[in-house]
Amino acid sequence: MSDYEYNKMRLIETIKTCRDHFNVSLPIKEVLFDDIETGPNSYCVLFRTQKNDIYALFQSTSKQTFADVKRAAKAMGLNVEGYFAPYGDRSHFTRYGFAAFQDAYPGRNSWTAQEARYYKTLAPYAPALVRVSRVNGEIRRFNSHDSHWHKVFDFKYAKMKVQ
Repeated sequence: MSDYEYNKMRLIETIKTCRDHFNVSLPIKEVLFDDIETGPNSYCVLFRTQKNDIYALFQSTSKQTFADVKRAAKAMGLNVEGYFAPYGDRSHFTRYGFAAFQDAYPGRNSWTAQEARYYKTLAPYAPALVRVSRVNGEIRRFNSHDSHWHKVFDFKYAKMKVQ
């Protein structure tokens, strides 16, 4: 398989994953970086849309939570503007957080969103799609041999807000 064929296949696969798992149709222009390791069993695809917005698609062969994705994005050097909920269900994380909170404290009849905030981060989130607002000069990857993050690419990006 040539590099062109592989890149085309990854582009089609990324479009399909975004459409099937997040109910969002992104006009992807190019895959910037592919198969960036984010853990022992997970990786990330960084891509650009026609409007020059940057997105990251995190995939994992093992259990991946919302907290794992947040941690990996930060360690990679990405500032995240937003997280896409699975299947377009905006209450996915909140609903899971309240259910997990209720399991942890079965005797409580009422609670606040602030009390259940930690439990939202335990929600399963694989694959995960995030909109990137900034990359501060470099992209890092997880090296599973020594369990540290290392720089692999120089890359700068900043989304400007227009009012």
